[in-house]
Amino acid sequence: AGGAPYSMDANLLHVSYDIANLEEGCGGPKNPDFLIRTHEAAAELERLGLAVERADTVRLRVDDTDVVDAVISAVRRQQA
Repeated sequence: AGGAPYSMDANLLHVSYDIANLEEGCGGPKNPDFLIRTHEAAAELERLGLAVERADTVRLRVDDTDVVDAVISAVRRQQA
């Protein structure tokens, strides 16, 4: 049967501790090699062909302490 070719978008949601958590938050890894810089990671995803829809550093209050997280949402649109 006829019809349009099938295409699928690929979605990525990344949530982790941001590098700012070392100085401004609590908990999480203490080694900066395991932490990301939100906007640098988003720029790398764009270089790889993904469209970044959100790249934010989010501050959360957890049990009277602050946590600094990275939130990145990106999509790769497939051509039909």
